[in-house]
Amino acid sequence: MYSIEQRVFLVLEYHRLKESPTATRRSFQARFNVPKGPDVKTIRTLFAKFQRTGSVTDDLVGMLVASKLQLRLKMSPQFLELFSKIQCHPSVELHLRLV
Repeated sequence: MYSIEQRVFLVLEYHRLKESPTATRRSFQARFNVPKGPDVKTIRTLFAKFQRTGSVTDDLVGMLVASKLQLRLKMSPQFLELFSKIQCHPSVELHLRLV
């Protein structure tokens, strides 16, 4: 199970690295200092979910926290411009809502 920060990082890195799951995993391992990152299926599934729903949160029913912390990122020009400024290394909680 990955935190919201880790999920956001995976989605952003996967997009930035031109949808390369191997490069995304290596970047994740370096950023979060873990010996083994998520597998290819996990990365692709998370990215597909983000494209479909605009969210990286779980689909669990009844999670009050999920409704309050819903993170929606759109791959809009404004978002990509902002993303390029933060250099893809979110060091603090990332709560963005770009429409």
